[in-house]
Amino acid sequence: SSDLPQTEVVGKADVTVDVQTSGSPTVTGEAVDFSATVTAAAPGAGTPGGTAQLQVDGTDVGSPVAVTGGVATYDPVTSLHVGDHNVKVLYSGDAGFRTGNGSTTQHVDQADTTTTVVTNPAVSNEEAPFTITASVVANAPGSGTPTGNVTFSADGNDIGAAALDGDGHASITVDNLPPGDHA
Repeated sequence: SSDLPQTEVVGKADVTVDVQTSGSPTVTGEAVDFSATVTAAAPGAGTPGGTAQLQVDGTDVGSPVAVTGGVATYDPVTSLHVGDHNVKVLYSGDAGFRTGNGSTTQHVDQADTTTTVVTNPAVSNEEAPFTITASVVANAPGSGTPTGNVTFSADGNDIGAAALDGDGHASITVDNLPPGDHA
């Protein structure tokens, strides 16, 4: 009898990609840390290497990062606006492992704000024009410059509105308030 050589083909193992977030929900402008753990799916074994790309709502965020010890860690993301975001990690595969992906949802709420109001001049004469300026800033952990409109009121009555500029300021000029203190 003759012994024939045996050939065995070993294929790449499948993977599971688990995406983690530093917290959800967060607020607008808050830094969110994302990472992904890439593990061999049974019956595969070992620790995957290669790279993994972070995507938010289908758009790449940064460049692919190395998968070290089965983990990909990304730079903090601060650009998420209000709403739910699909966060996906695309694993590139390596010599022993197939490509794979995983996802999670990141919910972002509006950041709280603080508004400061000043008048110029601080004291004015009856029917003399003066400017009211509102400055709006995001409270930590939120960041960025708020957008939208500010409605100004005196004694509970609306007296005007203005859009916030790129620095978070809105102003109106008033010349028709009666004499006295106004809140």
